[in-house]
Amino acid sequence: MRPGCKGCMEVDTEAEVERLWKRMKLREGEAVSDAVYEARVAACESCEALLGGSTCRHCGCLVRYRARLTDGVCPCPGGSMWEELVKKGIP
Repeated sequence: MRPGCKGCMEVDTEAEVERLWKRMKLREGEAVSDAVYEARVAACESCEALLGGSTCRHCGCLVRYRARLTDGVCPCPGGSMWEELVKKGIP
């Protein structure tokens, strides 16, 4: 991999996120359900701040990684893209 922006790297983002998850030693409750994860990712995919299909312009994180964490938050300064999910009962 060449150095630079995560969104600009020539990597398979889905595979990279999966590799990171397998390496982590998560305890019970540290990862959200698949349904919550998919809803969060869909919200990020509709956001103008998504760079290269993988990276959040506001914080530089890989959105698929942040969306998996129970304590993950949407860093959008204009208001969380995930706030609507919470209103619908999706944490």
